Amino acid sequence: MSKIYEALNRARDDDDDPKKPTPPTEKPVGTGSGSGTRGGFDPRILSEELQKVAVDYEALHSSMEKTLSTVAGHAIMMVSSVEEEGTTTVAAEYASTLGRGIPRGTLLIDANFRNPTLHDVFGVPNDTGFADVLQERVTLKQAVQTLAENELYLLTAGLVDFSPSARISGSVVSRFLAEAKAQYGAVILDGPPVIPYPEAVHIASAADGVVFIIESERTKREIVARAKDALDAVDANILGVVLNRRRYVIPEFLYRQL
Repeated sequence: MSKIYEALNRARDDDDDPKKPTPPTEKPVGTGSGSGTRGGFDPRILSEELQKVAVDYEALHSSMEKTLSTVAGHAIMMVSSVEEEGTTTVAAEYASTLGRGIPRGTLLIDANFRNPTLHDVFGVPNDTGFADVLQERVTLKQAVQTLAENELYLLTAGLVDFSPSARISGSVVSRFLAEAKAQYGAVILDGPPVIPYPEAVHIASAADGVVFIIESERTKREIVARAKDALDAVDANILGVVLNRRRYVIPEFLYRQL
């Protein structure tokens, strides 16, 4: 689990302490007006440690603003070549940062049906979610969980009782995203890795843009090239690359001055 959510979990645990007084300006955790509101925590509760990490994601948001202004639509998919490159962490933290400044809020979607983890990151149930909406068992409004009222919403993966590679197509996801974009100011998808899972490219083809997550000094260039070729084959709109878990050979603050 990432540092930012470890900090958030500590903040949530502190709030659960009955001996600790609640600041008068703090809003209740997991409250909202929609029927999809469930227990969770409010990403606005920022500790000093969380704020330090959040700066990086605000910088990512700033660097993407110009690019996103040229994109027709606002459904962005985070995707990697292989597993464990940090896609979920980047998607969750970026959505949390983005949510505070987007009218109608940001919807974060767990589109990794093979290995869904966003419900664990946020500490919420995964009994109903994206798969259930695609299968028309529930509506989007019924499945969405509110994490921060009017700011951040979560659609977990839900009950996956089908083969994603056989049932997920670009047209199916496109219809869903049209509905999601009509209800939310921004939509961020945490996608499955491209190389092992064929449905990744179908989801990417339906998104308005794709952010490619690459783990520094781990993922081989040949693997990244294969994944990019697969995305290009479906005309996915690759907006850019996030080089994740970069290790600094000189102090990090020096890099920021270059």
